[in-house]
Amino acid sequence: MAKKQLNLNAFLYILIGVLFCVFRSEILNMLLVLVGILFAVKGVLDLLAGRTVGGAFALAIGILVIVGSFTIIKVMMIVFGVLVLINGLRSLLALSNRKATVMQLLASLFTVVTGLLLILSHWLMLSWFFVVLGVIFIANGLMILTGDIR
Repeated sequence: MAKKQLNLNAFLYILIGVLFCVFRSEILNMLLVLVGILFAVKGVLDLLAGRTVGGAFALAIGILVIVGSFTIIKVMMIVFGVLVLINGLRSLLALSNRKATVMQLLASLFTVVTGLLLILSHWLMLSWFFVVLGVIFIANGLMILTGDIR
């Protein structure tokens, strides 16, 4: 890949990483509202073109996503938290039937705690996720700039 392309990729990684760190969970809200707007615009264009069923459906989805983006995120995080909690409890039960190492036990407990935090404090967990993701993006961009990865 050309050096200009690598520098552009590195710059974009760093920019996106900084945006993730600064805006945290608000990024997801903005993206959902943008998706909702795109659906609504497509729905209106379809309605104007005479495709009433598809247009009405796209418009309804767009309005639902715009209005209910916070609720959609909240429900998704709670469902994901329940799944993570069940996985952690399942691994703890599996470890009770055999001799477990300290790392296996800690990993299972960490999974249970993460599931509980996703259920009880989903916005905080989502913010931390985006901060970690932002740091990873920034590190990746810096490694591209320094030539450590291509």
